[in-house]
Amino acid sequence: IMKDGKVEQAGTPQEIFLHPKTPFAATFVGKYNLIRGTWERDTFYEENSLACWKDRGIRPELKKLGIFPLRPDQLAIAKKGNGIPGKIINRQYCGREIHYSVESSGGLITVYAPLNQNYALDETVVLTEREETV
Repeated sequence: IMKDGKVEQAGTPQEIFLHPKTPFAATFVGKYNLIRGTWERDTFYEENSLACWKDRGIRPELKKLGIFPLRPDQLAIAKKGNGIPGKIINRQYCGREIHYSVESSGGLITVYAPLNQNYALDETVVLTEREETV
């Protein structure tokens, strides 16, 4: 991946997609949500909630910036629990799934949810990392 005439990240498409090195690489190859917070050893703490996640191969460059990258398909929506609180501000039916836009105190987060998870506009929800991606 090139940015401003310089190599931003080199690697196979799969390697870059699964382990982006910079915010630019993360958003260039996929629709990553760049969650902000702090890293303490191998645990990430989201800055505006009780959400915390263990390191699963996050690149050191992103850790230094206080970022935990999560793709929309790596997040789950719940009505309550520990996670990032937010409000559904948009929903789009996309055949096999529903794409939700959730406004959180840290900004807009995109989540791809199965069709059986129906949430209404303006509904308050909590975002967590999907179990199968941990």
